[in-house]
Amino acid sequence: MSTGAQGPQGLQGIQGAQGIPGPTGIQGAQGLQGPQGFQGIQGVPGFATNTGATGTTGAAGMTGPLGTGPTGAVGFTGPTGSTGLGVTGAPGGVSPIAISEVTGTSQTLSSSNYNTFFYLTNPGFNAVSLPSTTATSAGGNYWALRNATSSYLSITLTNTLSLTSPLVIPPANTQTLAISGATSNTILLF
Repeated sequence: MSTGAQGPQGLQGIQGAQGIPGPTGIQGAQGLQGPQGFQGIQGVPGFATNTGATGTTGAAGMTGPLGTGPTGAVGFTGPTGSTGLGVTGAPGGVSPIAISEVTGTSQTLSSSNYNTFFYLTNPGFNAVSLPSTTATSAGGNYWALRNATSSYLSITLTNTLSLTSPLVIPPANTQTLAISGATSNTILLF
């Protein structure tokens, strides 16, 4: 009997559902560790340099001159104490204090009346003229002004030489004007 001609291909059927996955296979054995690489060659150490020579010590500097400050003013001599009991010795060379009673209203102070105690008895006394300059070589010389009145004396100073004018002296008080042995043209009050 003879086969007839092949008929046309039929339509593709619907894809079936995916099947269940099969079980995971067993993990294979770990492979062998590869060989370690070669270590590099160590570098050549650098050359140490020599320490330089120590330099020479410099020359010592010159010693400066010795300084000296001005000599301080000579202090005042205190009053002579009372005579003690016993035999009096031979007369000494101590000079008495120069005292000048002033009855006028002014007084000029100068080197000619250094170390004088001026006893001011006039309540109208109001002026003192000082020297225009003083030197440290005259340091320690003084003039003492004693207010022997019952009034305050307000005294105007001429050539003040670092003093404040007027100079006020309370009753029964003494103001001493002394020449500085450290600074020229300076009079100190005591």
